Amino acid sequence: MSRLISIRYIIFVIVLMLFLSNACQSESYDMAVPASPMAESLQFARGDVGGMAEMDISGKAATAVDEQANNGTAANTTPERYVVKNARFALKVDNFAAALGKIRSYTEEKGGFVFRSSQAREQNEDLSGTIVLKLPQQHYNDMIKFLTDLGKVYELTEEAEDVSDNIMDIDVRLNNSRALEKRILSILEEQAGKITEVLEAERELARVREKIESLDGQKAGLINKVKYSTFTVNLFAGTSKSVEIRTWYGPLLQDIRDLGRMLASSLGTLLKVIVGVVPWLFVLWILSRWWKKRKNKKAIKNTITLNE
Repeated sequence: MSRLISIRYIIFVIVLMLFLSNACQSESYDMAVPASPMAESLQFARGDVGGMAEMDISGKAATAVDEQANNGTAANTTPERYVVKNARFALKVDNFAAALGKIRSYTEEKGGFVFRSSQAREQNEDLSGTIVLKLPQQHYNDMIKFLTDLGKVYELTEEAEDVSDNIMDIDVRLNNSRALEKRILSILEEQAGKITEVLEAERELARVREKIESLDGQKAGLINKVKYSTFTVNLFAGTSKSVEIRTWYGPLLQDIRDLGRMLASSLGTLLKVIVGVVPWLFVLWILSRWWKKRKNKKAIKNTITLNE
């Protein structure tokens, strides 16, 4: 009888263990299942799911990687260079006001504009100043020739910067961001999910759109620099010191002027010392004369007294 009870007890324990094992497997399977199709699709759209970036959420074979490769191939077949050109002038003219007016008129005639302008009158009453121009790049060489013919060129510096790689990089990032924006919009339109998942998708959409706006702004700034060349023109008239310093004899003249200023300063200091000391020396001289006379009178008086 006791043996029968032991067999029943063993069978009961085995059945209980099998039941608990099936329950644990069922629970682990439920935990492995995604919370909802929207959450899985949003994770896929961001590229968080490894090994599935080559499939679109709607089952179509279209990915940002393929688009990037296609765009790269097209760019290689028809490359376009974006070069920023700028120039800096130091120009001596006979009439400052007339030259400034000609530069303004020519810039407006070529479709450009004055970005910044300043002028000042030097000690010798001659005018000097700086004018910064923005001019369409197709007229770059025309402006170089115009300024060269306008006066005597003391300095000319030309700069060029190739920003093609920067613009291509921005284009690739824009394409990827716009593709991600479309995928998120498709998720929001085609699938339903929890409120928290919808809010997360909208936050992700706002972040992507903000990034797109930032990239658009960066690209527009670079394109504007390429479209408009910058000319910085330093204008001088007459015998401006700013012009002389750019000649071979300019540094020598500057050294001579500095030496003259040093001598004048030393002479001024010496005169101040003389003016301050001479009156006191004169007073001391008078006192010494008075003391000597008084001493001599006293000596004579003592001599007379001894003789008596």
